[in-house]
Amino acid sequence: MDQQWFDEQFSDLESALKAQKANVTIPKIYPFNYQTQIDNQMAKYIDHTLLKPEASFQQIKIMIEEAKQYGFASICVNPCYVRPAARLLADSSTAVCTVIGFPFGANTAWSKA
Repeated sequence: MDQQWFDEQFSDLESALKAQKANVTIPKIYPFNYQTQIDNQMAKYIDHTLLKPEASFQQIKIMIEEAKQYGFASICVNPCYVRPAARLLADSSTAVCTVIGFPFGANTAWSKA
C-alpha cells in the first residue's frame, strides 16, 4: 500500500467526519424529569452484584445503600454475606440473592456441606 495514497484517503475521511459532526445534533428523547422516572422503573429489574472473593463487608454495605437508594430488585452476594445483608435490607423492597458453589472459595462451610 502506498503511504501517500493512504494519507490522502485518511485526510479526506477526517475532513468528511468533521463536516458530518458539525451538522449532527443529538435530540433529547425524554425531558429530564421523564428520564429520571424511566431510570427508577428500570432499577427494579436490576440485580446489583458484588461477588469478588476479596469484597469487604464495608463494600457490601455500600452496595446495599446503593440498592436502597435506586430500588434495585436484589443484591447478589457470596453466601457468607447473606445473613447480614438480609438484616440491612429488612426495611426495603430489595431482596438478597446468592450463588452456591461459586468458584472463588468464598462460600461458608455450611453451604459447601
